[in-house]
Amino acid sequence: MDIDGLGTVIRNNHEEYLRQFENLNKYLDEKIERVHARIDGTEVELKKHDRSIVKIKSIGTIIGVLWTGFILLFK
Repeated sequence: MDIDGLGTVIRNNHEEYLRQFENLNKYLDEKIERVHARIDGTEVELKKHDRSIVKIKSIGTIIGVLWTGFILLFK
């Protein structure tokens, strides 16, 4: 195979990869309603429709945010 042929194969594979990736994104966007995540002990629930954080279930996180706000307020 010459260099031009190899470039064509790589380009075609790249285009096919992009098509498959776009199809996967569309599929996931249709199928996923909620996402649950745990990051450093904080549980978060994201919903598809509003795309905002619905619940933060960690009391420590809420206390930490309030404490930080308190410190910044009186600094």
